[in-house]
Amino acid sequence: MLLFKQVFKSFNCVRSYTTIYRRHLQLAMRRRCSQLQTTTLNSHSKHEEWDVLYKLAVMRKVRLISRIKIYQILLMGGICVPLYQSYKTNTISRNTLLLALSGCIGTIVLFSIFSIFSTKLIGQISINKSRNALRISRLSFLGTRIEDVHSIKRIKPWTDTSDVNDYSNIFQRLYIENDNKKDSLYFYSIKHGNIPVEKEELLYDILGIPT
Repeated sequence: MLLFKQVFKSFNCVRSYTTIYRRHLQLAMRRRCSQLQTTTLNSHSKHEEWDVLYKLAVMRKVRLISRIKIYQILLMGGICVPLYQSYKTNTISRNTLLLALSGCIGTIVLFSIFSIFSTKLIGQISINKSRNALRISRLSFLGTRIEDVHSIKRIKPWTDTSDVNDYSNIFQRLYIENDNKKDSLYFYSIKHGNIPVEKEELLYDILGIPT
């Protein structure tokens, strides 16, 4: 009887490890398939023609501000050193030092928040001729242009992520599914974006926007 219990216990352990291994294998296969799909889309996007569905006119100004803010942050950081030296030599008071440092830190924080938001702001949405992928153009933290290519099947519809009153907001959210990762979040604007009349129905259909 004791031997039977040990054999049964060993069998359960083997079955548990087999189940765990199978799950990890399935996750690894899904992750690999997603990577291959993304790689394939990115490789095709370099040679494929794209139709523009949406374009944000103020993106050039956002890009200019995003680049200027880098020099502004460096300037604010450089000011902190002579301010502290002036305080050490009793040239300025402690209150003046704290006030100046607060202004510098506040400026750096505000520009950093702006930069993080600008990396999620969509400047242009394009679709390939095969109608199976979207190319999203946005800015990097340093203000350079980045293009992300996503499968249309991974786009979460508007009705799943937004309220009916979302039309009144300046920016709308776009979620794109990622395997085993947090969904990619982008922002676009129906109010201020330029959408070709002949492509409006196609864009709304892809993003799942109710008409």
